[in-house]
Amino acid sequence: MTFGVLLPMFVLGTAAFLVPWWTVPRDTPHRRDVTRGILLAAFAMFCLAMATVALAFVLNGADLSYGFEASPLAVFAVFAQVALKSAIGWGPILAFMWVHLTTKANARAGELMAQQGEADT
Repeated sequence: MTFGVLLPMFVLGTAAFLVPWWTVPRDTPHRRDVTRGILLAAFAMFCLAMATVALAFVLNGADLSYGFEASPLAVFAVFAQVALKSAIGWGPILAFMWVHLTTKANARAGELMAQQGEADT
């Protein structure tokens, strides 16, 4: 039970906090860049969630070889479905990171506008 739920959610929650720091450009004044980075982080989180689900299946003793031989798309669909359900845990963390990084981008844009205003006078 612990590995099946708590440990993967801890890993995914921590990753949802750390991945945006790698995907969003530093010191950008554009919210569009932040949104692109967060969407890239969401895709990376979905891939990580699918890998975590597959690892949990294997560590819990499931034999995936027969499923991949019979219908790889069905196995992929099961992993994708469980990974999307895990977004209930890491999605809000990613949303808070988006708000935080967008606020930083807005502050940076304000600083740049203030510097341009000072240069004009």
